[in-house]
Amino acid sequence: MSERYSKFHIRVKQGKGLRRTTVSIETLIAELFALRLGHSLETAEGHTAVREWLQEQQDEENMSYTDSGLLKRKMLLEIADKGLIKKWYLE
Repeated sequence: MSERYSKFHIRVKQGKGLRRTTVSIETLIAELFALRLGHSLETAEGHTAVREWLQEQQDEENMSYTDSGLLKRKMLLEIADKGLIKKWYLE
């Protein structure tokens, strides 16, 4: 992908309903994450897998707004080597 950001549409709570919003993630991060999930971001399956993961994280946080920074941090922690993460947390 040549675009700097990849866009994913997810749902967030609004009152008693839901509204659609867009999450923009740097394409390099989104591509690496799609690979971690076993897909290429350039395929419909890869884009869908990343979007579904973002939606799951949004639902887990149970927020009425989208915190793209939080979602990106969670994604980076999924991509990074677990030994590196452990070292980062211990310092």
